[in-house]
Amino acid sequence: MFCRPEESGIYLDSDKQDYSSFDKIFGTKSTNEDIYQFFKNNLNCIQNVLDAYNTSIITYGQALIGKSSTLLRDQATQNQDADIGLLIRLSNELFEKLEKEKTEKNTKYVVKLNMFEVSMEKIYDMLATDEKKKSLKLHHENNKLEYTVKDLINKVISSTDDIISQMRDVSKRRQVDSKKQTRSTTHLFVKLNVEQRNVADETLKIGNLLLVDLCGSNPLDKEKDKKIASSDEVKKINSEIKAVDHVIKMLHEHQTKHPNDNTAHSVPYRDSSLTKLLISSIAGNSVTTFLTCCSTDKIDEMDSINSLKTCSIVKKIHTQIYPNIVGLHQKKKMSLLYKNMKTKEENYLKRIKQLEEERNTFRETYDK
Repeated sequence: MFCRPEESGIYLDSDKQDYSSFDKIFGTKSTNEDIYQFFKNNLNCIQNVLDAYNTSIITYGQALIGKSSTLLRDQATQNQDADIGLLIRLSNELFEKLEKEKTEKNTKYVVKLNMFEVSMEKIYDMLATDEKKKSLKLHHENNKLEYTVKDLINKVISSTDDIISQMRDVSKRRQVDSKKQTRSTTHLFVKLNVEQRNVADETLKIGNLLLVDLCGSNPLDKEKDKKIASSDEVKKINSEIKAVDHVIKMLHEHQTKHPNDNTAHSVPYRDSSLTKLLISSIAGNSVTTFLTCCSTDKIDEMDSINSLKTCSIVKKIHTQIYPNIVGLHQKKKMSLLYKNMKTKEENYLKRIKQLEEERNTFRETYDK
């Protein structure tokens, strides 16, 4: 081992920088259940979705280290005692709470699922049944940060079993096998759109749970990986990986230099389809968690340190979140608008007060 994972951080057995800026460290003996309990009790993941906040979980780290199994594993892929992944556990919690809301508050809900993968700058719908893959296009509205995928299939689902059924078909097509050392060269996006309509409150809440399984952050090698990708494909895949790291670095620099500028216009996220799809989670209206998988083996030291460096930067990036709640009637819409304006006004007044106090402090210092 080249490092010591502890509760408060990753400590390197060398003179290199330690990493202790993470919310939680899970050691080699931790299970997916341990990780799920943290997402449930500490990060309030599903409750955020039910409260109409967009929520994202992004796996990051070198290939063949456990990202896909942590996020997507289900019992059929292993055995009945398998440590099922976050998607299934979070889905179970989601439907359990939705049924409770339906009984107690007479809330009607609809859950829609879509899945797509990004492969060498092209986007493919993983729910499409066509034998021939058709590349989809991105849609972007002016003055908006978010990009959406056009013509994406939305399937209405009513239980976790529906998700498991779709995921098994997707897993076969992705052909990821850590035991055979077969790394994925694509990035998988799984999105649950949750709509809750409450007639009594006259509100419609819309929350999204987005899970992103990025392929390995360590670059492919033309010679070692020629069985899974050609030379041209290796270049494109490595370019996607570098684009993500570059956007994260530039976004942090932009927020450090211009803390009051939320436009992110100087961040090069338009350089790649992958970064266009990730930018709303990394810098937009989303409660986002990076789940970083690292190896403690000496042979993987460089790849693990690179992952730790990138995600210690991610921790310093701030997003501005707001709930996606709309009124069902004009009166309720106006009420919500007024409430939002009051909140903004209060924030402005707090900021003015803070600036006035700073001004007075400077005056006192100058007078002395």
